[in-house]
Amino acid sequence: WMLCEAQKSVTGKFLLYFPVFLLPCPLCFLQRAAGKLRPSSPIKFHISSRTDTGVHALANAAHLDIHRAPGKPDFTGHQLAHGLNHHLRPEPIRILSAQRVPSTFHARFSARSRTYLYRLLLGTEHHSQVPVFERDLCWAPPGGPLDIPAMRTAAQFLLGTHDFSTFRSLSSEAAAQSPVRTLQELQIQPGPGKFEFWEVKIKSRSFLYRQVRRIVGALVAVGQGRLSPGHIQELLELKDPRAFPPNAMAPPSGLFLKCVEYSQEGGTGVWGFGVQERVWGTARKVGKGSGGSGGFGYSQEGGTGFGDLGTGKSLGYSQEGGTGIWGGWGTARNGG
Repeated sequence: WMLCEAQKSVTGKFLLYFPVFLLPCPLCFLQRAAGKLRPSSPIKFHISSRTDTGVHALANAAHLDIHRAPGKPDFTGHQLAHGLNHHLRPEPIRILSAQRVPSTFHARFSARSRTYLYRLLLGTEHHSQVPVFERDLCWAPPGGPLDIPAMRTAAQFLLGTHDFSTFRSLSSEAAAQSPVRTLQELQIQPGPGKFEFWEVKIKSRSFLYRQVRRIVGALVAVGQGRLSPGHIQELLELKDPRAFPPNAMAPPSGLFLKCVEYSQEGGTGVWGFGVQERVWGTARKVGKGSGGSGGFGYSQEGGTGFGDLGTGKSLGYSQEGGTGIWGGWGTARNGG
């Protein structure tokens, strides 16, 4: 009888999108906020992508099943996003959108693609020259300019389906995972601003442990002349994690999960948030999914402020010249 009662109280499965910046445990905040919605049983979040400490997300995804007591009205996506954001007000995290999904949906295993951005800052001779508000949001490789054409040549070897054993770090789960992955997109593109920013954009259905950071680190080594483009092909063919050059992996600070996309039931469209992204720091507009709670704002002219969603506030002010942001998390208003 209790099982039947619990089944009657299930109001649905929802897909959520949310950003993560300099936040060690986003699920801790989400679990706490969800508990205040008075569910009939504890709510558990299932996240789409597990990222290393120090890695950020413009729009990570998670799903949850909500059980409400019999007689309680069902949540809509808008109501769920609004309710969670109400309880997240003191915290540095917001729900970008919430939408109902089929019962068979899983945020991790149903993803059709994941896109990462890695931000590189060039033109600095020492890490102390990195603007204070860009620290932990980019990587400034030492050694002067990078040979971008050589990096792009090397990137071509990585596109398509390969055994990426050399480009993954060993972990307890590595032995059980197939090392074969398909890179659908790998671009190296310039970013605007007072300083010289470059973005490495990588898209695949799934990635191996630290695969993106190893790829970016290897491409930077090519740009610095420490590796040739042909070395990237040789590393692929070795299929051995121990063959990866020591100390070449890129740090986590410059890495952002840009978006996670899902095929809608029946193949009629795509669920996603952030797929209309333009170039970093130029007031790009991020598309909002159904049931969203507000827009996701970016500071203009190369700044790195991130809008607070659905509240009319923002998390920072763009500095003159677009070199960073003023203000602390959750304290600034109308600053982009």
